[in-house]
Amino acid sequence: MQLLQQKNSQSEARKSLVERTPVKERKKLSVIHEASGTPFQTSILQQARLEAEIAVYWLLSKYAQSLRAVKNSI
Repeated sequence: MQLLQQKNSQSEARKSLVERTPVKERKKLSVIHEASGTPFQTSILQQARLEAEIAVYWLLSKYAQSLRAVKNSI
Protein backbone atom coordinates (compact mmCIF):
# COMPACT_ATOMS: atom_id res chain seq x y z
CA MET A 1 0.00 0.00 0.00
CA GLN A 2 2.92 2.30 0.73
CA LEU A 3 4.18 1.68 -2.81
CA LEU A 4 0.81 2.78 -4.17
CA GLN A 5 0.84 5.97 -2.09
CA GLN A 6 4.40 6.73 -3.16
CA LYS A 7 3.51 6.13 -6.80
CA ASN A 8 0.44 8.37 -6.55
CA SER A 9 2.48 11.22 -5.08
CA GLN A 10 5.11 10.78 -7.80
CA SER A 11 2.43 10.80 -10.50
CA GLU A 12 0.85 13.95 -9.08
CA ALA A 13 4.22 15.68 -8.86
CA ARG A 14 5.09 14.69 -12.42
CA LYS A 15 1.68 15.83 -13.70
CA SER A 16 1.98 19.23 -12.04
CA LEU A 17 5.52 19.60 -13.38
CA VAL A 18 4.38 18.80 -16.92
CA GLU A 19 1.44 21.20 -16.67
CA ARG A 20 3.77 24.02 -15.62
CA THR A 21 6.32 23.28 -18.35
CA PRO A 22 5.79 25.15 -21.65
CA VAL A 23 5.27 23.02 -24.77
CA LYS A 24 8.63 24.06 -26.26
CA GLU A 25 10.38 22.94 -23.09
CA ARG A 26 8.54 19.60 -23.16
CA LYS A 27 9.86 18.98 -26.67
CA LYS A 28 13.38 19.77 -25.48
CA LEU A 29 12.94 17.37 -22.57
CA SER A 30 11.89 14.58 -24.92
CA VAL A 31 14.99 15.20 -27.04
CA ILE A 32 17.19 15.16 -23.93
CA HIS A 33 15.50 11.98 -22.74
CA GLU A 34 16.09 10.27 -26.09
CA ALA A 35 19.75 11.27 -25.90
CA SER A 36 19.98 9.33 -22.64
CA GLY A 37 19.52 6.10 -24.59
CA THR A 38 15.87 5.28 -23.93
CA PRO A 39 13.34 6.42 -26.52
CA PHE A 40 10.72 8.71 -25.00
CA GLN A 41 7.84 6.52 -26.21
CA THR A 42 9.39 3.44 -24.62
CA SER A 43 9.71 5.31 -21.36
CA ILE A 44 6.05 6.33 -21.51
CA LEU A 45 5.01 2.73 -22.20
CA GLN A 46 7.10 1.48 -19.28
CA GLN A 47 5.50 4.10 -17.04
CA ALA A 48 2.00 3.10 -18.21
CA ARG A 49 2.78 -0.56 -17.53
CA LEU A 50 3.99 0.26 -14.03
CA GLU A 51 0.87 2.29 -13.32
CA ALA A 52 -1.32 -0.57 -14.61
CA GLU A 53 0.50 -3.06 -12.37
CA ILE A 54 -0.03 -0.81 -9.36
CA ALA A 55 -3.72 -0.43 -10.21
CA VAL A 56 -4.13 -4.21 -10.44
CA TYR A 57 -2.32 -4.63 -7.12
CA TRP A 58 -4.63 -2.03 -5.53
CA LEU A 59 -7.74 -3.76 -6.92
CA LEU A 60 -6.57 -7.15 -5.67
CA SER A 61 -5.82 -5.75 -2.22
CA LYS A 62 -9.32 -4.20 -2.05
CA TYR A 63 -10.82 -7.51 -3.18
CA ALA A 64 -8.87 -9.38 -0.49
CA GLN A 65 -10.05 -6.83 2.08
CA SER A 66 -13.68 -7.37 1.10
CA LEU A 67 -13.26 -11.16 1.24
CA ARG A 68 -11.82 -10.88 4.75
CA ALA A 69 -14.72 -8.64 5.78
CA VAL A 70 -17.25 -11.15 4.44
CA LYS A 71 -15.43 -14.05 6.12
CA ASN A 72 -15.38 -12.20 9.45
CA SER A 73 -19.08 -11.37 9.25
CA ILE A 74 -20.09 -15.01 8.75
